[in-house]
Amino acid sequence: MNISKFAFSLLALSSFALGAININTATKEELMALPGIGEVKAEAIIEHRKIEKFKTTEDIKNVKGIGDISYDKLKDDLSVSGKTDTTNLKSVEAAAKAKAEKAKDGVKAKAKTGKKAAEDKIKAKAEKVNGEANATAKKTKKKVKEAVENAEEKAETKTKKASKKAKEAKKEVEAAKEAVEKK
Repeated sequence: MNISKFAFSLLALSSFALGAININTATKEELMALPGIGEVKAEAIIEHRKIEKFKTTEDIKNVKGIGDISYDKLKDDLSVSGKTDTTNLKSVEAAAKAKAEKAKDGVKAKAKTGKKAAEDKIKAKAEKVNGEANATAKKTKKKVKEAVENAEEKAETKTKKASKKAKEAKKEVEAAKEAVEKK
């Protein structure tokens, strides 16, 4: 057996064992099992291979919409020979991990946002309570000041009345003294 045939057979077997999509024979649905390959790109791959079979997996970059970035994500799951096996595709696993990581980051972000919202709500409530307490303190201070002023006015009024009565009593005492002295 020729070494290149052996290497080719080994490559085909390893692709089969790990799971691979034969881009020369895969159905549209099988091609769509690859991350980033939707209906339009799957149809473009099929149209391309009708015109010219893929000689290497890298030839897939000749299909419109598939460039270096897409190829790098898919290359481990592509083959140009052998049966198509959609199980154990590395790119699907990598995409699932990336999606899970993105979801995890989203949950973390939501938790952080939720925590921030809760902190903001608590802060706003504290500011409201503090504002209400200050308003109540101002009202109380005003009422106390009014009560003190009222008490001072009453005390002054009573003092004036007492002073007036004292003057009247003094006049009566003097009048009584004069009356006694006249007698």
